[in-house]
Amino acid sequence: CYKEKILTLIFSLSLLGLTGCIYRPTVQQGTVLTDASVQSIHRGMSKAQVLQILGKPVLINIYRNGRLVYVYTLKPNRKAMQERQLLIYFRSDRVIDYKVFSSPNLKPPV
Repeated sequence: CYKEKILTLIFSLSLLGLTGCIYRPTVQQGTVLTDASVQSIHRGMSKAQVLQILGKPVLINIYRNGRLVYVYTLKPNRKAMQERQLLIYFRSDRVIDYKVFSSPNLKPPV
């Protein structure tokens, strides 16, 4: 009975020690916003051209038809989440302005 308790204790402690070894994959979500894709957007482009370059945005606001919002998040294994947002503003179906917001040190894949 004493041996069984010691074996159970050793087994439990070894399992507890392995919990820190769990694999946590890097997680990417949203539209990958590379520097090249963002730089290809310019004033005067049509909405169709923007959608052809970047694809359909993740966030669609039915109340703000003159704006597209693209969001990209990257959560590396055991590190802080990084985020990059691209807001594109339209008037008469043409780009009039765009803004990029990034968390520090965000490096999306090229």
